[in-house]
Amino acid sequence: YTMLGPWRSTRALMSLTPGAVLVRRPVTATLPVASLTRTYASRKQGQAKKTKRHLGPPPNTVDLATAVSVLKAYEVGRPNCSLQLHVQCFYEKHLPPVRGSCLLPKSVQDEVRVLVFAQGTQAKEAEEAGAYIVGGAELLSDIVEGKLTFDKCLSSVEMMPTVAKIARYLGPKGLMPTKNRGTVTNDLAAAVKYARSTFDYQMDKHGVVHCVVARAGFTQDEVRTNIDILMQSIRRQTPANKKGTSKSQQITRTVMLTTPRLRNDTADREGGMMGA
Repeated sequence: YTMLGPWRSTRALMSLTPGAVLVRRPVTATLPVASLTRTYASRKQGQAKKTKRHLGPPPNTVDLATAVSVLKAYEVGRPNCSLQLHVQCFYEKHLPPVRGSCLLPKSVQDEVRVLVFAQGTQAKEAEEAGAYIVGGAELLSDIVEGKLTFDKCLSSVEMMPTVAKIARYLGPKGLMPTKNRGTVTNDLAAAVKYARSTFDYQMDKHGVVHCVVARAGFTQDEVRTNIDILMQSIRRQTPANKKGTSKSQQITRTVMLTTPRLRNDTADREGGMMGA
């Protein structure tokens, strides 16, 4: 027997050695098994997504009127109980987070403490508009040490270099004044009035916006109006709407619930929860 490599002509070798038996190197053919498997899996995933898309809303989803009625009935005797709205938004890491401010027709927040960095006539205007604390560089040390508590922070344009010294302290708390949010301005009187009547919201790392939209003592119409105004504000702040494009399901889910009760309550219950 003679072993001949596959790199030479078979006929030529057979003519040279008529009695030889050619033993060639086996050719391994690679079947596209993995490719077929991947295609099959992707098709099944696509079919599963289409099926899930047509399943409809979850079984515990109710309309807004029913959700409000149930929560109000659950919180009888607690008219100041907060009704919270949690909005799940479409979010991807490369998109900016949804954040903004909203003025509700029926206010639900308590007194808003506004701190203003200003001097001279601007400081006087801020005080007359109802600012909680007004000052300049002398406030920096007290803010860093935690001696001053406030909900919002405003600044005049000329005071921003001073405020920037404590940006590492104010930034993580969402209190750092910026021009984009309208908290750095020379019209401090109007800014203070607006800050006292509005509340800020911001998406968390899971893409959820948490807001208190009403009290248990509000009427059905007051609750619905507040929710409509808030949802309109959130939709305007979504990245797709900012770019002027349309994308389906910017808001994927909305959950409404009440403030959790304490365990030593008379009914020993927790806050109700309704999908809306």
